[in-house]
Amino acid sequence: MKQFFALYLCLLLVFTTLPAAAQNFNAQKIGEIPVLHQGRVKPLDTLARLTLKQIYGRESFGAISASEWIAEALFDPITASTQKIFRIENPQLRHQLGVTERKRPLYSFVEISNGLNSTLLRLDTILKQDKKHQSKNDLDLIHLHEAAITYTQILRSFSLILPLNIEVPDEWSRTIKMDKNGLPSFLSLKKIEASILNKTKEIIARKGDDLTNYTLDEQKTILFSYQLQLLQTAADRNELLRIIPSPWSHNNGINNNQPNNKDEWFSPWALYQSGKASPTTAPLITSIKNMSTAYDKTSQTDFDNATKTYIEQALTLSPTTNKIIIKIEYIFNVFNPLAISMGLYILSLIAALILLAMPHINPILYRVAHLSLITGAAVHGLGFLARIIILERPPVGTLYESIIFVSFVTAIIALLCERKTKDGLFIMLGALAATALGLLSSSLIDNQDNMMVLSAVLNTQFWLATHVLCITLGYAWCVMVAALAHLILCGMVTQKIDQARMESLFKTLHTLTLIALLLTAIGTILGGIWADQSWGRFWGWDPKENGALLIVLWLTWILHAHVTNTFKRHIILGLLAFITVIVALAWIGVNLLGVGLHSYGFTNGLFWGLGLFCLIEFCLIIMLTYLAGQKQGGGQRKNAA
Repeated sequence: MKQFFALYLCLLLVFTTLPAAAQNFNAQKIGEIPVLHQGRVKPLDTLARLTLKQIYGRESFGAISASEWIAEALFDPITASTQKIFRIENPQLRHQLGVTERKRPLYSFVEISNGLNSTLLRLDTILKQDKKHQSKNDLDLIHLHEAAITYTQILRSFSLILPLNIEVPDEWSRTIKMDKNGLPSFLSLKKIEASILNKTKEIIARKGDDLTNYTLDEQKTILFSYQLQLLQTAADRNELLRIIPSPWSHNNGINNNQPNNKDEWFSPWALYQSGKASPTTAPLITSIKNMSTAYDKTSQTDFDNATKTYIEQALTLSPTTNKIIIKIEYIFNVFNPLAISMGLYILSLIAALILLAMPHINPILYRVAHLSLITGAAVHGLGFLARIIILERPPVGTLYESIIFVSFVTAIIALLCERKTKDGLFIMLGALAATALGLLSSSLIDNQDNMMVLSAVLNTQFWLATHVLCITLGYAWCVMVAALAHLILCGMVTQKIDQARMESLFKTLHTLTLIALLLTAIGTILGGIWADQSWGRFWGWDPKENGALLIVLWLTWILHAHVTNTFKRHIILGLLAFITVIVALAWIGVNLLGVGLHSYGFTNGLFWGLGLFCLIEFCLIIMLTYLAGQKQGGGQRKNAA
């Protein structure tokens, strides 16, 4: 790993191509190119967004989209290496790197190269440490080096194919093929590699390692030999941009005697090294060169045509890759329906809160709040449908997916309840729940692909569509139960809700609680059946299983207490409001334990947030329950008098 870090500190010109595109040139179409990344074929735009977020912290670089950014990195790496794209927020890390302090801590690859080189020994020590002993500064240093490696791989991706800005000594320049600008390609240099290495050995044997003894021509030969070795080393390491399907995959008629390697895609360097380049992949290389030429000339039509041709050629070599799915994911990335729905939920929440505060303007604000929630849920649903099509599986398979699904369901539940009440209360509750869960989901995705391929034991279509959906539906109903319980408690404390309306809300709460219990109980039983099929036991007291059981027991206990009049109403409401904490611990908290067969969700950074949420909820519910009890007791004494 350390050796690889050192490679990107060498002369960047060795790995670069020439041109710089004009400002008004649009390279957006490159984002539709299919690429194999993290186990699935996706549009290049997705890889660009993930990479840009890893390096820059956002999915766009100012006004430049991710697709346009990666186009510049691929076709004009000299300019890309000078772009201030590395965000270094940690002042201690900036001091270690020796970079200039500035208001916006953004630095180019060129600016941080020396600092990265100077921290290699420190990095080597950190990597040998136990992760428990790594400080935040250590983690930031590791992250920066990893981001620099990723960026370097992108900058080098087409060095095999495109002209190199490298000076060839006169002795060999006349023996190799140059392009119209007098620049060689890596493949043309490979033809003279053996001669250059022999010449280098001869010079070193004759004059030793002291460069001062060399003539100018001999120095150029040594530098040229070193550059060739760096290029070859770059080939050994560069497998990020897997955009070329293997011609031997899928038994597509090219060679029926070859095995069916369904997911075998190559980067240009890996294809060259594997020896699997063939006449069928040559058109792809030609199309990449055509894209580069069009980018150089800033010819929009030629660039779009070359990109379109490349996509068609790649999909021909990979008949199992669905062009429509790639297109849908690209559109999904561009429009981001989940972000749009979040904005609509926030608008609905604001309008509903104003409506409740100033009911006299209800005709206008009610329509705004109601329509915003309906539209938000519709856009959210379309986003989920797109994810189902893209992933070709049910929409809930990870912790992130479960949260955005529950967010969607809470909005639907609120709309169903609002049809009966028509006073905006459930619009406010649904918008609040959907917004809060949406914000939580945004904090979980980090720099990872949120459409990840599931492990084999999880990727079971039937159980993902039954157990997982059922249990997450139960979570959604629990969230709405808790939200309504909070609202009723607040109504009792403030006495802003009349008694008849309070009784109606309490009946609705009872119905929602029964549905929540039904769904979580069925989901828990289905989970046990799945566990029996996958792991050979129905129940193993796994933390996730215990959490699901705790929700069922909690709801059962409260419903039994209500039927038997064991507790007063305000106590029942407080216990139902507390279901938020129970669900949070069962749904998210168990993933923080790092034990059990179900510990597979995103867990980083959740501990303190979850702990703070539980503490605030506990204090809030205790206070509301106590005050509601005081109001209820005072009201009863007043009626008795």
